[in-house]
Amino acid sequence: LMTMACLATPHVQHWIPTRSRRNAANLAQAPNVVVRVSDVMVDQVSNKYKGNTSGVHSTDKPSRGFNCPAQHNAGSCGDSRQCWSSAVAHVSYHLH
Repeated sequence: LMTMACLATPHVQHWIPTRSRRNAANLAQAPNVVVRVSDVMVDQVSNKYKGNTSGVHSTDKPSRGFNCPAQHNAGSCGDSRQCWSSAVAHVSYHLH
């Protein structure tokens, strides 16, 4: 159903965070979808999933991949659209 909704809205770029690796590949086939499989733990060093991923880093650990700027923008994305870009392998969000 999610894939059908994404295909029915081709003018919208969808970003779908999930912990379900099983469904990620099917969802990611839609041209206007970026699926990010989430790390299981905070400050996780790597993710075995071979597609786009996301995770959470704490204040005392450096992030890996793209560091989400929302913590510096009152919780807002601001101009950043990295989560929606399949070219960005990993997005790391600051623990809050």
